[in-house]
Amino acid sequence: ASSKQSPWEMKTVPFCLSTASSPSFCASALIEGFLPRTLNMLMRCPSLSTCKSGLMLSSPPTRAVAALTLPPNVSALAVGMGMGTAEETVPFLRHLMASARCPLLLDADALNLIAAQSGLLHELGAPTLVTPHEGEMKRLEAALGLNSARTRVERAESMAAFTALHVVLKGVRTVVMSPNGRYALNLSGSPVLATAGSGDVLSGVIAALAASSGDLFEAAQDGVFLHGLLGELDAPFAGRGLIADDLLARIPGAFDYVRGAR
Repeated sequence: ASSKQSPWEMKTVPFCLSTASSPSFCASALIEGFLPRTLNMLMRCPSLSTCKSGLMLSSPPTRAVAALTLPPNVSALAVGMGMGTAEETVPFLRHLMASARCPLLLDADALNLIAAQSGLLHELGAPTLVTPHEGEMKRLEAALGLNSARTRVERAESMAAFTALHVVLKGVRTVVMSPNGRYALNLSGSPVLATAGSGDVLSGVIAALAASSGDLFEAAQDGVFLHGLLGELDAPFAGRGLIADDLLARIPGAFDYVRGAR
């Protein structure tokens, strides 16, 4: 769980950069990052060569909410990675959830804020996907009064039906569930993916695919499989000191592998 400190602390930066970098490796034409003004220099990272700085926010973010207008050509939005759970972040998240008109992915601290204030779900104005790991899922279930003592498929189905959201319940055999009960079990992956920032890479991949197709379920299903494949490439050497940046570099190879398999 994230600590309740400023959402703009440097320790959160690797997570949002992992997410922002992923679409670059998925051939997305342009990615806009929303970061505090003091971190603008980080947008010059080589892996973010196709990423614009977007709106540079001052701290606290409440000062920027009124001025935040999403560009009309945004194709997908991923929110929550490295955002923090400070109280002043809530209006910022609420504004993004209410103003988004494109596929929206909520992960990490966005889920933690929703677990603390479940009324935020009423702000949603666009098709939305949540991507909780086991701990985040249990917090959401507790906040919404849902039963966590069931199978993973049943839990994902209950969450999707109750909230009308698409759900990716991460873990061994990740479950991808739509609000209408359509689901898929992912069979790719390996233990090396259990590393800090891995889920943030997944969020970026899914967001990139959603931006391309507009279909959240298909984007989630394909993104989860591709992300799992990143942990299988170059085995048996993949598990030696693997970090999130290593996963980024493998994304083009995963796409090539899938195209070759077809």
